[in-house]
Amino acid sequence: MTAPPISGWQFGPEYQRALLRLTLDNEAFATLAARHLRSEFFDSPALGWIFHTVQWYVQTYARPPTPLVVLAVVLAITAASAA
Repeated sequence: MTAPPISGWQFGPEYQRALLRLTLDNEAFATLAARHLRSEFFDSPALGWIFHTVQWYVQTYARPPTPLVVLAVVLAITAASAA
C-alpha cells in the first residue's frame, strides 16, 4: 500500500536545495530518491525540473549525473530555446 501523494514539501527551499545536492553527491541516496520522490514535491518549478532530470539519469544509468552532465543538459535547452 502506498501513501497518498504529497502536494508539496513541509520544508523550505533551503532544505529542498540541500536534498538535491545530496542526490547529486551520494549515489545510494540518489537511487533511493529516484524511486520514491517526484518532481512535483518541490515547490519551485526549477528545483522540480532539476530533480526530474537527475531522476531520469539515475533510472537510465544507475548513478547520479556529474555536474558536467547537468550543465550539458542546461546548455542544450538554452540553445534550443534560443533557436
